[in-house]
Amino acid sequence: MSVNIRTHKQSYVREQPHYTAFKMQPIEFFRANIKTLDFLQMCIIKYVCRFRLKGGLKDLDKAQHYLDMLREDYIKETQEAQK
Repeated sequence: MSVNIRTHKQSYVREQPHYTAFKMQPIEFFRANIKTLDFLQMCIIKYVCRFRLKGGLKDLDKAQHYLDMLREDYIKETQEAQK
């Protein structure tokens, strides 16, 4: 019996409860908003969505890390725009 590893892996990833609990999985949301969200925003959404179902405080810490980077980037952008 042959198992398609790629299909099996994709199915495994798609069926994780920390993502399937939502009406729209984070990756679907990202794809639908790819032109308006950047990488940092996507990471924040991902970790905030799943923290209660997977990583708890560790996921909130990850989200905070990305939020801090986004904040720093925004401050730099606004300071440069004021010059």
